[in-house]
Amino acid sequence: MNNKQLFEKNDYDNDPEWEMMNKQLFEKVDYNNDPEWVMKEFFNSIYLQRKFLWALPFIVKKCGCCVNETDCTFPDLEDSDPAYHFEGIMFSVYSGEIIVPESVGFEYVRIACEKYLQLHPEDADQVNSLLTQLPC
Repeated sequence: MNNKQLFEKNDYDNDPEWEMMNKQLFEKVDYNNDPEWVMKEFFNSIYLQRKFLWALPFIVKKCGCCVNETDCTFPDLEDSDPAYHFEGIMFSVYSGEIIVPESVGFEYVRIACEKYLQLHPEDADQVNSLLTQLPC
């Protein structure tokens, strides 16, 4: 194998699992014109980090979660920090942040789950069980 072939081939070529995990749940996110880009990138990020199924129960139970610099936060009016005194759900990805009503946030959970199940139908029982627990 020559040097050119070494650079053209990698260990992930023809690996269906890698190919599947390298996809995004939300394709072609418009960072400049889509006000909801942060929510889309939140789900893309946790998916690409292979934490989607781990994070889903925390979101459904309104606990929130954080994976590296990707956060989903719910309000805590008893917290001494006023940053947690808000209504809705706060999504943040790196420097982007958005607070949306719960109805909007949980609708994105549903959409992300639908997209996830298109890629991973084998997880349907687990995902659908969690979706039945969504508050709205």
